[in-house]
Amino acid sequence: MRNFKQVGMTLMELMISMAIGVFLLGGVTVAYLAMRTTTAETIALSEMQQNGRMALSLLTTDIQQAGFRGMLRTFNTNVIAPAPFAADCNAGLNGGSFPQNGLGEFPVIWGRTLAVAGGAIGCVNNAVANSDILQIKRATGPALPDPLPVGALDASQFYLEASASEGNIFAGNAGPLGIAQAEIWPYRHHVYFVTTENVDGIAVPVLARMELINNNGPQMQRAMLLDGIERIRFAFGADMNSDNQIDGYLDANNMPAALWQADTKVMAVRVNVLVRASRPDNDYQNTNSYDLGDGVLFTPNDNFRRMLFSSTVHITNRR
Repeated sequence: MRNFKQVGMTLMELMISMAIGVFLLGGVTVAYLAMRTTTAETIALSEMQQNGRMALSLLTTDIQQAGFRGMLRTFNTNVIAPAPFAADCNAGLNGGSFPQNGLGEFPVIWGRTLAVAGGAIGCVNNAVANSDILQIKRATGPALPDPLPVGALDASQFYLEASASEGNIFAGNAGPLGIAQAEIWPYRHHVYFVTTENVDGIAVPVLARMELINNNGPQMQRAMLLDGIERIRFAFGADMNSDNQIDGYLDANNMPAALWQADTKVMAVRVNVLVRASRPDNDYQNTNSYDLGDGVLFTPNDNFRRMLFSSTVHITNRR
């Protein structure tokens, strides 16, 4: 008679093994989900940090150089410039792209807080509410070589030809006047604002900029710069009594017109940039309050993560 040896697992052993397997699988699943959540959060924070730093960098460069005009003492006299044009970004009297003789001071920096969404200053469309518009006009370096090499001028851009006593703003396809002892600089007119664009059904805030170009004549062209910039707010450090000191910081809508029109009056700008994640996180509720410098707290109470970036920028080209 043969003896048979039993092999395999008993029912009890099988059930215990299955229970251990389910327990281990559950632990792995929990770890995976936690890791995925952490990774998504890390990516969102990294994107916001990058976009916030880039926004501050763009704004800082323009603000620091606001009003730069090479050797030219002032934009207000002895400057030949193109005539006003339709759909210019015009902030008021002599507030367009080019200085116009006889219209008073030519403001090189100007701002406004929009109470309602929509258009502003003749060129901005679909701007968001409770964010600022910032207008800056300046020459930008480096100066072009003298004498000008063939092809040095870009026909789609404008330039400032400037000596100490006179200036000429001209399109790249027109050429300079030949002012004695003058330098030639690229000339810029930028208007920053926040708008939105639809991405997969989500309204994503975007930092945008209107830019002066030459296209068979001057026109303002929109450039979409950075996703996730939800609001920009500025406070302007002004010299109110001509003692060459900042007497206080004023919000854009509280700045008297006389301070805009004298480019020696605005000495510094406090910049606040609120950055929002491009997508909501349903596991996160944002109940934080953000102060963008005006003392009015913004509490979104939604599922988007945010970061606030702030800096004070001193204008280096005041005269």
